Amino acid sequence: MTSEIDPRGFYVLRHHTLVTLRFLQVDQFRAEEFNHQNALWGLDISDISDRQLENIKFQVRFSSSYGLDLAFVCKAVRVVAAEACTPVE
Repeated sequence: MTSEIDPRGFYVLRHHTLVTLRFLQVDQFRAEEFNHQNALWGLDISDISDRQLENIKFQVRFSSSYGLDLAFVCKAVRVVAAEACTPVE
């Protein structure tokens, strides 16, 4: 997101990227409110390795705008692919 505003009053967005992530050794998996839309508000990945948990290094939360709310912890997060894309409006 840039600080520029388009003629419709929206922030100008650039460098859209479709990213595929792989989460390894998932534990404490929780999924709620799954439905027909599952619009996400955000993705938070927190480094919790300082908690001295043997195989748990990250806390992951997919925050819901509508529908699916998902949270878990895992040992590793890998970027499998990242490619430029055009957003669907």
